[in-house]
Amino acid sequence: MADVDLAAKEITQLLEPLAVLVSLNASSTVELQDGQAMLSMQRDAWFNIVVHGFSPMSPLGKKYQTELKILAQYSHPLVAEERADQVESDIELNTVLRRGMNPNHMAEQKRQLAEFLPSCEADIRGLSYPEVVFLSAANLVAHLQARAGDPTKTRMYFLEPKLRSGAMGSCMNAIAISAVDVYLSKTLAGHDQIFSTPHVAQQLATFFAGCCHRISRVQHVSIACTDRIISQIPSALCQKSSLFALLELLSIMWTSCLEAETDQYESKSIYSSSRGNVSVELSDDYEFRRFTLVELHKRAKGWVGRVMDVAPLDVKGLLQTYLSEYDDEGAYGHVSLGRSFALEMGSAIVSTDQRLGAIDDRQRGLNINTASDFIAQYTTRQEYRYADAVPEDDREWLGSNGMCVDAIKRQDLELIADVVPARRTDLRLEQRAEDAMALLRHLESRTLQRVHVSIAELRDALKRAASLLCRAERDHGAIVHHLVSIPFTVFTKQSIKLGISLWMGVIKENPRMESRILCEIAASWENTIHKKLGLFNERFQ
Repeated sequence: MADVDLAAKEITQLLEPLAVLVSLNASSTVELQDGQAMLSMQRDAWFNIVVHGFSPMSPLGKKYQTELKILAQYSHPLVAEERADQVESDIELNTVLRRGMNPNHMAEQKRQLAEFLPSCEADIRGLSYPEVVFLSAANLVAHLQARAGDPTKTRMYFLEPKLRSGAMGSCMNAIAISAVDVYLSKTLAGHDQIFSTPHVAQQLATFFAGCCHRISRVQHVSIACTDRIISQIPSALCQKSSLFALLELLSIMWTSCLEAETDQYESKSIYSSSRGNVSVELSDDYEFRRFTLVELHKRAKGWVGRVMDVAPLDVKGLLQTYLSEYDDEGAYGHVSLGRSFALEMGSAIVSTDQRLGAIDDRQRGLNINTASDFIAQYTTRQEYRYADAVPEDDREWLGSNGMCVDAIKRQDLELIADVVPARRTDLRLEQRAEDAMALLRHLESRTLQRVHVSIAELRDALKRAASLLCRAERDHGAIVHHLVSIPFTVFTKQSIKLGISLWMGVIKENPRMESRILCEIAASWENTIHKKLGLFNERFQ
């Protein structure tokens, strides 16, 4: 016992300098001559740490949590990936896992592991000493990595044959779920930037890729973790990184199955998508690929449908953005399951829409959906996404009303643009912004004076403003203000619906505008309360 305490003390002296060394060299791209030997030593180091009394709930584990978390953050999974397809397990061959083996130590290791995984107590009782030490080390590393902001590495443990079934498989599955729970608790607390929704969306995208893995056990664990994340943080799927990854994976899986018919003699196993920022290694078994595709498609419907019930405008806006961005290479005579799925889900009636839901109930058998509205919004988005902010004819109209930039100033700008070609585009955008501002100011002054403005004129002007904001690289606070305030000033059902469509479009095309648009919406909404408009009219008791 004295030897164990002495060794633990020596380990504690090394933790802080090692953590500093690892964090300072985290961005280093130097390749080691013998990388596999280094990874083997890294695994053995964690096994030694566990053997000498470090665990998530032990006094040593709690005292040196910060240093251990840094080391875990840059550690690889404790399995040898090159042995993934071999029958003989690395757990059985590694002698480090047998260190300190005696009845008392074994009972203590089992007690600590069962305390952390109470649902697996029966399985833990039947494990050997090396298996308990391995699972305790995997549990410690997974717990620390989750607290550092990455719960996805646990899925790689199932590359080890011994962890795919039996008592060890059940325990490892529980560790993976527990790591996600730790991660979710930190995320829901909201104290750290690394647990914000965009970061959660990136973790979710990694789990989506795991749902297509060539090993079925990795798929099952990834699906379980994905279910957990989406059920507790549905906003994680309202992000471009996660939703686009899911849609691209559907297209990848479809293409991989289709190649069984089109490329019978040239099998391909690794697929990637730069658009979804995902890469997957698929099984050579085409039947298993088809099963994976069917399962992913079914799960994706449930995941996206669940989030649409909470935030339909966010999801449909992202789906329209996904459909807007495509490659000409695959646009004609080409089936993309991701795009087909986006159209299908964008046309679905969400369960929270009581009005359309009631219509659908009364008209059973007609397959009522919102495809017409979804495509109309998509078409509108395409119009202002690529349109000029203010065409030439409107600039002439603005000039005739004394609201355009002085002609001499414009000539000067054009001369500067000719002299400095690199700034020509910026100057044109500035000019368009000024012209758009003049048009919007004039329009708002008319609405404030209760001069009738047709919905067609309103739509045309606001679309041009939205077009400018979609491509803007800097804040155009005044344009955002008018884009939001004008529909509120008119305050009709048509104007507000138009406004919502344009606001959501700009947010999804240019996310940096989101906070400013939301602030303007909140301010305009508050203004309607002060003016006692709509629902707050004094006529309503």
